[in-house]
Parts: sequence; C-alpha cells; structure tokens
Amino acid sequence: MVLVNARSDTPIMKKEVFGHVIAVVPARGDEKAVRVANASTYGLADSVWSRNRRLARKVAGRIDAGAVIIDDHLMSHELAGDFGFGRAHAEMGFREMLREQVIVDNTLPFVKRNL
Repeated sequence: MVLVNARSDTPIMKKEVFGHVIAVVPARGDEKAVRVANASTYGLADSVWSRNRRLARKVAGRIDAGAVIIDDHLMSHELAGDFGFGRAHAEMGFREMLREQVIVDNTLPFVKRNL
C-alpha cells in the first residue's frame, strides 16, 4: 500500500505498521525532508527520490535509518531503529543470520586427562 500526501503528524508516521506500507510525505527542500525522515523512532528503511544522484546520496547520508535506498524502496527486513536488528546486506547483516558455534574435538585421545 502506498499512502500519498501523508503528514509527519499522522498515525502512520508515529505507530509501527505491520505489512507492506510506504508513506509518502512530500517535503520542500532537503532540510525538511531529512527532518521528516529522522522524526521516526523506527528508522528501518527510508527512500530518497531525486533526479540528482549526487544530491540524493548526500541527503541519504544524513538520514538516521538502517538503510536508505535511492530511487527505490525494496529493503525492509531487520535493519535498525527501535524495532530492527543491526544492518542487512553487509558482513554484519550476514553474521546476524548465523548461529556461531565452537566444536571442540579431542584430537589427542592418548593424552592423560584431568592433570
């Protein structure tokens, strides 16, 4: 679901939503856009849409979210903020999906134990 012309004070911007929902909040200027994006405590994934890729990257770097996607909005799983965990699509995201374990095998069975 895409909610267009949402406002920063509407419930969709203040409550956690389960499901595939994108709230589009129009903002005039970069400063306003960054303020709107950073107003959420969830900060899982945000999008920056622009014809100017250099500007989009600059704005994306100022947004406090687990992932900021430029000209798309595809990622939304376990990224960061109050709800998510860590960062995905990087080494630390890969490690979050692992259960590390050490297995110790007695490779010297002939050595006396309990010395």
